[in-house]
Amino acid sequence: MEAAVAPGRDAPAPAASQPSGCGKHNSPERKVYMDYNATTPLEPEVIQAMTKAMWEAWGNPSSPYSAAVTFVPVSKVSGQAEVDDILAAVRPTTRLVTIMLANNETGIVMPVPEISQRIKALNQERVAAGLPPILVHTDAAQALGKQRVDVEDLGVDFLTIV
Repeated sequence: MEAAVAPGRDAPAPAASQPSGCGKHNSPERKVYMDYNATTPLEPEVIQAMTKAMWEAWGNPSSPYSAAVTFVPVSKVSGQAEVDDILAAVRPTTRLVTIMLANNETGIVMPVPEISQRIKALNQERVAAGLPPILVHTDAAQALGKQRVDVEDLGVDFLTIV
């Protein structure tokens, strides 16, 4: 079986094992062309960041006991999540704050930069007290194409787009 070469890469990608079964499609001569439509090679910086996260922020999703989730309601007046309410909901066991950037039903834009800034300030106190830092995630799928979306401006650790 030949190794596939992704466009823009000098070295071949590792060859996958042959699937079980029979038929002409399992021939060792069959070539696989890998393009960038479904996936791309990972940049070294991404591998480094993800490796760090896997060592420090791991969990077992199939565990019989689960992580607790706290839902913070939005303001009945503004429709936004209030930053002070989010901070008030933080517990010593909190590891992640996740919030959508723009609501797909109301169009309300959440104060993600302020949330990130306040969580980062809180993290300094938490780390000094021996507690783990809180990571911030935002789902920016509904905002993309309608407003500027910049991970650095938002100050988040993780950003989801589709």
